[in-house]
Amino acid sequence: MLKRLRSGSHKNSTYTAFREVGRVIRTVQLLRYLSDAPLRRRVTAATNKVESFNRFSQWVGFGNQGVLADNDPIEQEKTMKFNALLTNAVIFHNAWISQRSSASSFRRDGRSTRKTWPTSRRT
Repeated sequence: MLKRLRSGSHKNSTYTAFREVGRVIRTVQLLRYLSDAPLRRRVTAATNKVESFNRFSQWVGFGNQGVLADNDPIEQEKTMKFNALLTNAVIFHNAWISQRSSASSFRRDGRSTRKTWPTSRRT
């Protein structure tokens, strides 16, 4: 069957059947998306997070104005992976610093609440 599909003939009945099934699945998903407000909100929230990460990643990867200077696909992939690693490291560092400063500044009944934070060391 794969040999038939790889032949490149769009007149092949198996190819046509799979294409139509794909269209039906895509239509059902689109109708579900349009009729389900909570799904649209989840998709929008996820999309916004991804786009924010991509903008931040582009800002972090300031070298050569974001242009991949090498034509070697392996070097391009390395550059992209290093940029993603650096972006994630900056995000982690910021979250860690924010958590540390919040934990040390909160007070309850005159006592520090450092011991209540799950990531803080017990002293």
